[in-house]
Amino acid sequence: MSPGAVGRRLERYLALRRALGFAMQAEERLLRRFVAGLTTAGAGSLRAHQALDWACAPGCGPARQARRLSVARGFLAYLHATDPTVEVPGSGLLARAVRPQPHLFSAAEIAALLRAARALGPRGSLRPHTVTTLIGLLASTGLRAGEALRLRQADVDLTAHPPRLSVRETKFHKSRIVPLHPSTAAALRAYAAHPLRRAVASAGDPFFVSVRGTPLNYHVTARTFVALARHLGLGGPVGERGPSLHALRHTFAVRRLLLVIPVLFGLLVLTFVLVRIVPTDPAAALAGQNATPQQVADIRAKYGFDRPLIVQFVAYLRQVVEGDFGASIYSGRPVSTDIGQRLPATLELTFAALLLGAGLGIPLGVIAAVRHNRPIDHVLRFFTVGGVAIASFWFAIMMQLLFAMQFDLLPLHGRLGTATDVPQFITGFYLVDSLLTARLDIWWDALKHMTLPAVTLSLGSIATITRFTRSGVLEALQKDYVAYETAVGYPRGVLVWVYVLRNSLVATVTQIGLLFGALIAGAIVVESIYDWPGIGSYAVASILNADYKAILAVTLLVGVIYAGVNILVDLVLGLLDPRVAEQL
Repeated sequence: MSPGAVGRRLERYLALRRALGFAMQAEERLLRRFVAGLTTAGAGSLRAHQALDWACAPGCGPARQARRLSVARGFLAYLHATDPTVEVPGSGLLARAVRPQPHLFSAAEIAALLRAARALGPRGSLRPHTVTTLIGLLASTGLRAGEALRLRQADVDLTAHPPRLSVRETKFHKSRIVPLHPSTAAALRAYAAHPLRRAVASAGDPFFVSVRGTPLNYHVTARTFVALARHLGLGGPVGERGPSLHALRHTFAVRRLLLVIPVLFGLLVLTFVLVRIVPTDPAAALAGQNATPQQVADIRAKYGFDRPLIVQFVAYLRQVVEGDFGASIYSGRPVSTDIGQRLPATLELTFAALLLGAGLGIPLGVIAAVRHNRPIDHVLRFFTVGGVAIASFWFAIMMQLLFAMQFDLLPLHGRLGTATDVPQFITGFYLVDSLLTARLDIWWDALKHMTLPAVTLSLGSIATITRFTRSGVLEALQKDYVAYETAVGYPRGVLVWVYVLRNSLVATVTQIGLLFGALIAGAIVVESIYDWPGIGSYAVASILNADYKAILAVTLLVGVIYAGVNILVDLVLGLLDPRVAEQL
């Protein structure tokens, strides 16, 4: 391959990667140096050792070497697709460098950075006001520095309720709205009205401007921030990344993650108060209708119901911190034991409903997008609206009447038939445990019992996933790479179902994560109707029996699951779309 041909293929490669949503700024600089070296030496037949020699150039540390080789491998793999003589170096030739832990700023450090920014020179210029406002915005919103620097004045709406930012053409070439805290909005309003800024800015200019009215340069701004941090002596232990502008985003993310703790605490407090104001005496309910007042009083004293609410709450909170959720006043067993026995049933039902929702919703969404504004698209849109609007309890009763009572095709309730043995406990999932123990008879019976509850629970998720997938695929079909691949004769089916679908699943996967928590909550109604022995039916029984500790434990469990699933979704997005990992 001639040097000129390699250069032309590089331009095509960069254009293709940018069309897929990659920034390719640092990668472009490295690849041009790599190609320049090949041109100097005479490209000829590209060999793997050429990329390895370039990556391991003198003065490059292990991390830089791995980075250079990774960039070169991507380009060589692109060339190899049309020229088999091009060799692609193996992925395990160089050890991957351990990514250093980012520096996390404390509130005191951020305050010190803001004070240092206000003291920047030259004195009396716009520069200290610009840097101070920028740092404050990044710390309070978690924006990427590049997103903040690209803000135009029209993107900063400080008159709306609430005030907001319009972040345009960010990751995935999508836009989003970022609401602002009143204090952040006040700082932006003061910066926008500053006389020095108004003297050099106009309506169409960037929001953050230099002393000459030009857009701020990212690298200059980043170096200024690092200089401020070093001046303050900010830093961390060995293995920790030094303070950087992007570290403000990491700090914001960690703080938001830590907010899960007060959210769960607030949920616990709210539930504790609500169950106490219900006009039901748990001691009387536990004692029975024929109990004497003394027996009721003895039970009330035994379980601590006669103590002040604050004392009861503090005692319960101490137990939760220690991992003890107390004993159920109805069953007499530890609440954790009851939940441990019932949780696998709920999780199995939820996973089945989610799998059914994704397995049907994603293909239906793709079909609706490909057949846009055709009869099948209109039918599917009608179905999705109906799926969201139908009440789950009504749909469950109709399914029982039709398939269980009218046609006798499926069981009416329960998890297994009375004549079927419970499979050996391995995972707690009957479908999985029966397969692992080669009990197909139990597997078939468990599948039949799960069908109606899973279909009922998945109805709303099928409709939601279909709508999100349709929207994502429609947007992806308008991208340049689709037109290019279509023009060169790439198979339509592979293009749509592999590449277009993968690039459009980001919003769908996020919604699936949110749906998981919703399905856990929706299982309470479905499990009660189908007599499914999960935490949903357990929660209903606990409410009817005023079993306070069981109610609190179930509520806390659902909150933890909901928060954990949302964190897991962020990790899955990085695997699904490498552009996410690129921006972390």
